[in-house]
Amino acid sequence: MLFMIFPIFVIYLCTMDKAETILNMFKVAEKEAFQLLYSSYYETLVLFANQIIDDSQAAEDIVQDCLVKFWISKRYRTLESGLDKYIFQAVKFSSLNYVRGDNMGYSHYYAEVLRVKQVAEEVAKGKNLVVVFDELFKGTNVKDAYDATVSVTEAFSMNRNCTFIISTHIIEAGHALRERLDNLHFVFVPTLMKGNVPTYPYRLEEGITDDRHGMLIINNERILEMLE
Repeated sequence: MLFMIFPIFVIYLCTMDKAETILNMFKVAEKEAFQLLYSSYYETLVLFANQIIDDSQAAEDIVQDCLVKFWISKRYRTLESGLDKYIFQAVKFSSLNYVRGDNMGYSHYYAEVLRVKQVAEEVAKGKNLVVVFDELFKGTNVKDAYDATVSVTEAFSMNRNCTFIISTHIIEAGHALRERLDNLHFVFVPTLMKGNVPTYPYRLEEGITDDRHGMLIINNERILEMLE
């Protein structure tokens, strides 16, 4: 099955009681536990990852990937304690791997392609995998990102032994894939508007989003006015 989802070095991330609460909650209510995990750790982990890689957008991607993998892999089933340490180390190692890719001289897009290739090689071996991609291709132009996202997602969807979770902001790719394939499940994280201020409940809803608030946020921050 394939899912499409639309849009300090010493840190104490969470109190011990709250971390234990999250682990216990996963045993009875996974969705609610993940929402609590996300809201409790996300911002602090992004700051931590950004200290390592000095790239705020990539830091967000790394943290999202680590948190989703923790949920999908069901790592919480064997983790009786030490949630802070586990999440901290996962983000640290993912951030260091990201830096190593940059140090090898790869362009951002080529590094993305190599990661997809690595997964494709494992899938081709017949392995049963759960794979999480947060935005397949960001390091290229919009047209190539759209074409590559649609083509690669469609190819992965032909494999019924693996589960793929792919997030993207390319709404048009979601619509194209929904017309072509019948084994995809689409969910999105909604944006709720309070007047002109967007808020984010961090819960999944069925379907493909039609939210387009990018320019509203830019206008709210008066960026264009500063440059006049």
